[in-house]
This record gives sequence, C-alpha cells and structure tokens, in this order.
Amino acid sequence: MSHFKSRKGNYLFCKIFGDLDGNALDCAILEPLWAVFGGMIIFYQPIYMKALGVSEVNMGLLNSLLAIFMVFTSFIAGPITDRMGRKRTSLVFDIITWTAAMLIWAVSQNFWFFLAAVVFNSFGKITYTSWTCLAIEDTPEDKRVQFFGLLMIINLGSGVFTPITGFFINRFGVVPAMRGIYIFGCISMTAMFFIRNHMVEETRVGKELMKLHSNISLKEKYQDYAKAIKYMFTNPLTFIVLFVMILTNFQLSFQFFNAVYLKDTLKLSAAMTSLYPGISAVVNLLVYFIFIPRLMKKRSSKGLIHGLFL
Repeated sequence: MSHFKSRKGNYLFCKIFGDLDGNALDCAILEPLWAVFGGMIIFYQPIYMKALGVSEVNMGLLNSLLAIFMVFTSFIAGPITDRMGRKRTSLVFDIITWTAAMLIWAVSQNFWFFLAAVVFNSFGKITYTSWTCLAIEDTPEDKRVQFFGLLMIINLGSGVFTPITGFFINRFGVVPAMRGIYIFGCISMTAMFFIRNHMVEETRVGKELMKLHSNISLKEKYQDYAKAIKYMFTNPLTFIVLFVMILTNFQLSFQFFNAVYLKDTLKLSAAMTSLYPGISAVVNLLVYFIFIPRLMKKRSSKGLIHGLFL
C-alpha cells in the first residue's frame, strides 16, 4: 500500500498518476527529486569539465571507462540484487552511485577527480536493476506500461529546468554555478533515496529470491548469465534488439559533447545553449502525447522504424 494512497481522491493527482499504487506510485512521485538535477548535470558536465582543464580527449576516455566499468557492474547487478533484496540494494548503491559521485563532482579539480567519480557512478547499473525490480515487480502487468510512460514524462519534462542552469552560469560563471548545482542535487537525490527507502516495501519476489539465493553460489549464478548471453546472440530477434541498443548508446555518446559544440564551436552563450535541452524536452513531450498515441492505435512496426530513422 502506497503512502500516497490517501491522496487518490484529488482530481489532479488521479489525472497524473492514474490508478498506480504501492512501490510504483511512491517511486514515480519521488522521481522528480532525481530527474530535475540529473538533467542539469548531464547536459552541462562537459562544459564544467573543460573549465577545469579536462580535454575533449580525456572526456572521451572517461566515458569509455564508464562504459567498461558498467559492463562489469551489469554482470554483478543480478546476484547482488537477489542476495541483498531490491530495497536495500537500491538504497546502498544509489548512495554510492549518486551521493558519492555528486560530492566528488562538486569539489573536482582535475581529471583524477572525474575518474574517481566515474568509478562510483558506474555502480548505477546495479541500482537500475534493483530499482526497476523494486518499482514494478508487485505492479500488475497492465499498469507497468503506465508506470514507465509516467517515468518518461517526468524525465523528459525535467529538461525544461535546464535553462535555469544557463542563467546561473551567466551570472556566476561555469565552475561556481555547477558546484552549487552538484551540492543541491546531492541533497535532493540523497533525500529521495532515504524517503523512498522508508516508504517502499520489499517485493514478494525479492523476499523469495533473498531466501533462495542465500544458498546459491556466485558460480552457479554466472552460469545462468552465460546461458542468457548465448541465447541473446543466437536468437535473431534478441540479437537485432541488442544491435539497435548498441547503435543507440553509440549515438548517445556523441551527444555528450553537444554543450561544448554549441558553446565553443558555434559560440552560443550559456543562456542560448541551455535552450537546446529545454526545446528538446518540449518536442519529446509533444511526440509522446500527440504522435505515439496515434501510432499505438495502428500497432504498426513502421512507427519504430520511422522513430529510429529520425
């Protein structure tokens, strides 16, 4: 039962969150505490890094190292989540992934600080696994699409706050403004982690797997992973999905440098640069609310193809 259940009589509340309940509702309501600052730091981080003397080549190196570390943490995410439970894993590794990384970013002086933050931030694959299980395992399947749709809206909508960062950068400079955003973001995210941990309950599946996996060795667990990987590469459909995901992440790695390109190459001001994610957020929301419902009615694969092409 969600702590927000008592507010379901509110019309606006029902309009936004529908009939979500339990962990899914609690996680959705608290998501803005992460999303607002997450969008700000992701877009402006390369400008902050460059202001502290980190070259574009070293930025690329850090991103590559983050990807490599995340491959490793992806493999240990399942065993850790099943042994510790979804609730405890989410709290512990969110603090490692975001609280620790945000504090390091806030006091960073050079490449080595950012490298240390990469190590901590790479544990995000563990929290993504545990948090996803925590949010939806006890949620009926017909409501899971609603949950992920709402989550997408929240994260897309948070992009409209990014221009605020541009205002602070114009007013105080890149480094002081970003240090302040990292500090406030750290406070907001950490508060979310503890509030969420207090509100949510361990899932039924989580409780069962904690008992089951206390007697299963890590070797047996990784044998299951080996079978899953073999299936992924031998099954045509899963291989296509994997290939699309690789291309998507490859494209996203280039987007990391958008802010530097807009500011240093095109010579746009910080205020003008900050409009890019804001406009992008508005366009994405329009696509989500106007075009996707029409495509869903047709239930055609053409929508996916057109979306990937664009």
